[in-house]
Amino acid sequence: MIENLPVAANFNVKMQQLRSEVEELQSKVNEERLRYEEVTKRQGAGAGSTFFHTFQVHENFEYSAPLGAYNLTIELVIPIDFVVVQSQLPIRLMEVEKNASVVSEVRQDALNPWPLLASYRCQANVCRLELRVQANEGDSGVINLYVCPKIMPKCAQ
Repeated sequence: MIENLPVAANFNVKMQQLRSEVEELQSKVNEERLRYEEVTKRQGAGAGSTFFHTFQVHENFEYSAPLGAYNLTIELVIPIDFVVVQSQLPIRLMEVEKNASVVSEVRQDALNPWPLLASYRCQANVCRLELRVQANEGDSGVINLYVCPKIMPKCAQ
């Protein structure tokens, strides 16, 4: 037991160093993100020209037989601000426990021709969002997703 004490103490010191290094890197990333937002706000307001960013959306859409639903995973390199879902089908959104997002649904009416119109507003620094949808068997149609990252100026793909 006494022989293991220096190893355990050394391990704890190393873990503490790594934790402080991660915290320092996170604060630097947040500072740079804020600085970038300020620069893009100033350039967009004064110059009259707007620079639209391109970003790559990684998505995976697959059927899960045990759940009887489709899983859609959306992933960006930068944090996601919100996702809008439009569907020609009367699909049902199902709860996903891992999501750090707030869902708002608007049902079809005279002002909204879509059977489903929903938005997912993500919370702080979410780069991956999972959606689960359930459709009636045999139904087919189009589902549109618009992904808006947390960048300035606002844009969507």
